[in-house]
This record gives sequence, C-alpha cells and structure tokens, in this order.
Amino acid sequence: MQKQVNYSALIKEKRLRMGLCQKNFAQILGLKSNGERTVRGWENNEHKPTQSKWAEIINLHETAPYKFKASSKEKFTFIDLFAGIGGIRLPFQELKGRCVFTSEWDKFAQKTYAANYGEVPHGDITKIPTSEIPEHDILLGGFPCQAFSQAGLKKGFSDTRGTMFFEIQRILASNRPKAFLLENVKQLQSHNKGKTFETITAILRLPI
Repeated sequence: MQKQVNYSALIKEKRLRMGLCQKNFAQILGLKSNGERTVRGWENNEHKPTQSKWAEIINLHETAPYKFKASSKEKFTFIDLFAGIGGIRLPFQELKGRCVFTSEWDKFAQKTYAANYGEVPHGDITKIPTSEIPEHDILLGGFPCQAFSQAGLKKGFSDTRGTMFFEIQRILASNRPKAFLLENVKQLQSHNKGKTFETITAILRLPI
C-alpha cells in the first residue's frame, strides 16, 4: 500500500525552513498574482499542487549559502538594483555590508537569487516608490546594459531598457547615499559617438 503524502505539512515545513512568507514562496515558484492564496490553500489542505509543481517544491534549496547572518556586525548598508542572481552583492556582503533592499523583475533570476541569499527580490523597480526604499549607504546598480551593447543593437535611451538608468537617478536623488557603483558594459562609452556616456555622467554629477 502506497504511503499517502501529507502535502500541506511538508509544504509549510519547507517554506518555514527557507524563512519565507507565503507570498515570497509563491514568487519563487513562479505562481501568478493569486499565488499567495494558492500556497495558503496547499498549507490548509484545501487542494494539492500538481505533480510538476510538487517536484519543483521538492527541489527548492532550503539553505541559502550566502544568506547574511543576523549575528554579523554590519559596517554599512546597501541596496542591490537590477540584481540578477546577486553577483554584485556578494563582495559587498563579504565586506560586512548588509543589503536592505533588492530589486529584480525576472522570475528565474529571482528564484536563483532566493536560493543564494534566502530572500526574494522586489519586482519591477518602476512600480516601487522611493519612499518604500530604505535608507542606505551605498547604491549598487547593474542597470540593464543590453540597450547600449552590440548584442542589444545599441539603441540606447530609445530602448526601454536604457531608460532604466533614470530609475537609478530617481533613487539617488531621493535617498542620497554616500556612494554608488554602476555596472559598465562594452560599447557604453562609444555609444552614439560618446553622447550617451556624456549624458549619463552629466546627470550623475548634477547637485542633489
């Protein structure tokens, strides 16, 4: 006789071991806008996940190797924008920095980020008011570089990805961190005969 699986208890235990709320757990699994309700239904034994989704739940990492330890004495705080899977965060965290806010819209990158750091990034930065972004010492931004690269056809600010730079400007002007670090990309300096880079540096030098 096949042993019956207690889906509700196992899902809840898994989520709690990962240190995630139902909303973030739903995000990692790529569930839609009602995902939190779906997870709640699983845990309340109202319905069960599909076999493919159950396999995905089973394979989720429970321990994040780069999770910031609460016992660590922080030396500074920072935010991680257009974070990808968190590559730019790691060295700053190793220097005793604590990340207080992360944004990344791609759901697959969010899942990997959560596996690495034990937290799910916020989504689309254009929909997040600056008032909801905590104070921080350093802003890290890997803003979408495809708009300026050879691979991205070098459309620059005419490409919606290029306009993401102005989201960084918005946050810098509002939060006024002590320092910032932005990702570079091949072709950025030469794009549009150097005019794009001149625009970026001129904006960054504006008094705030």
